[in-house]
Amino acid sequence: MRTETHTAAKQAPTIHQTEAVLGLENALMQALRSHRLDIAKKTLNTLLGQVFASDKHSLEYIKDRCAELITLMSRTVCRQSVNEAFDFGYEARQNLATIDDNDALLVWMNHVLKCFFGFLGDTIQEAFFVESAMAYMRSHAHEPITLSEVARQVYMSPGYFGRRFKGETGKTFSQCLKQTRVELSINYVKNTSFSLADIAHVFKFSDQSHYTRAFKQVMGKTPNQYRADLVGEA
Repeated sequence: MRTETHTAAKQAPTIHQTEAVLGLENALMQALRSHRLDIAKKTLNTLLGQVFASDKHSLEYIKDRCAELITLMSRTVCRQSVNEAFDFGYEARQNLATIDDNDALLVWMNHVLKCFFGFLGDTIQEAFFVESAMAYMRSHAHEPITLSEVARQVYMSPGYFGRRFKGETGKTFSQCLKQTRVELSINYVKNTSFSLADIAHVFKFSDQSHYTRAFKQVMGKTPNQYRADLVGEA
């Protein structure tokens, strides 16, 4: 019994340890309020390092601490009049359940921090987030792409990114992705003998009919008509 009591006492944090953790949490929130990503990253990693360093803490305990930090960060960002941060905070806490090791948890928490700064417009300048998203879509047009995947690239939650993207471009994410793929496919229509079915497959359209409809919506004519016009011009 004496040994069990000693072990329990050893595991309990001391007043100094608690004060140190609270101090780091306050410093992290102050860095968010001051829009200082460099300080916030250093402080977050110091906080997580202290938690990871103890072999007495289970992964579930560490996830609970991370969930608390996410809640604190979302409240801090929301006080900057960015209400969407609450929704992102909820999504981030839910995603903790899918993480199964400390390394992945550290990467995820740093990503979450960058996302919160994204809400404040500091990680990627507001004027350039559309350009960054479009560049990613162009470079991955031959691959399956989701809105969530692109949102991660610009440090935004999927819901916030979708709303902001449409507000800036006047089009939904799926509409812009379709247009991007059609525009990139024109080179194949003009300069190769690929069948339309092959081109549709290259650019991840479900089939030739889907590709033909999308091409006409964007270009005003079908890909076969486009090819025929090129032959006539020659």
